[in-house]
Amino acid sequence: MSSVALRPPRTPSSLALSLLVVGLTFVAPAAQADIDLPLESPIVQTMMSNDMAKFDRALRTGTSPNSADTKGEPLLVLAARSNLPQAVEILLQQSARVDQADPNGNTALMWAADQGHVEIIRKLLAAGAQVDRQNRQGVTALMRAAEKNNGAAVDALLKAKADVSLTDHTGRGALSWARESRSTTVVRQLEAAGATE
Repeated sequence: MSSVALRPPRTPSSLALSLLVVGLTFVAPAAQADIDLPLESPIVQTMMSNDMAKFDRALRTGTSPNSADTKGEPLLVLAARSNLPQAVEILLQQSARVDQADPNGNTALMWAADQGHVEIIRKLLAAGAQVDRQNRQGVTALMRAAEKNNGAAVDALLKAKADVSLTDHTGRGALSWARESRSTTVVRQLEAAGATE
């Protein structure tokens, strides 16, 4: 019996390859594709409901860990902002890009710093998150933590060697952000680390 290759599917987005091999049809598994998910999508709802066993299964069976909602917010950013450390860990284990950003350039680390989620900050840094990455306005995770008076987040970022000399596009550094929000404890932390802006 001879093998005959079938024509590939007509849809250009299809990644499956159908072959006729010894009388059997074999369909290669489709590669995971980064897709836009509505906030109402089952994977996002599962993650937000904190059903981590089901969330992990969904990622293992085809949903890309780098998918984003329809607003362009990656699952990892959404998990970090929402203080879901288990979801962050699962996404990282499934090879989510640690520095993937939302449309404004904010990464999961920036959102975790903004919200004071220190456990998530540590997980992201351990996974290789760029501590000094800047968003579209030039703001870093350290600046966001300083602005929100998140002393524990500032401490974690300083221990990861965050650059206290960086400034945003308006010329303000983490120290300026802390002063503007009257974060006296954070101002002292940053001054002790050598910040002048």
